[in-house]
Amino acid sequence: MSRTRTIIGAVVLLLLGTTAYQAIQRSASSIRLTFAVEQCQIFAEMVDKAAAALSDHPPDAKEADQCLEYAHNYYPSGTKQVHGSQLDAMVESSRHASEQRIIEKLKATTGSDLGSDAATWIEHFTK
Repeated sequence: MSRTRTIIGAVVLLLLGTTAYQAIQRSASSIRLTFAVEQCQIFAEMVDKAAAALSDHPPDAKEADQCLEYAHNYYPSGTKQVHGSQLDAMVESSRHASEQRIIEKLKATTGSDLGSDAATWIEHFTK
């Protein structure tokens, strides 16, 4: 009888431990997903803000470049997301697309073509 209770107790503890572990993992995943959504929203806001700055008369390329710099440096890969994870890849893809959209707007407005590297544009305007 004592051995049966010990086995049942061990099984119950194992099940409780597994349940707790899964709950913690789900919570962490939910937090990372919320962070990813927020990061992508920030990138979209920077594109909109840059577009508005470049629509001003006269266009404010420096402000648009500041939006590019903000998006470029906003929580780099591996800070809010696990580096190399699917969420990290999604966030970095969104960042890259936003950077390219801002760069295309800067090219069209300034007539300059400094390539597609965000760091080059940021350096150009911070001189």
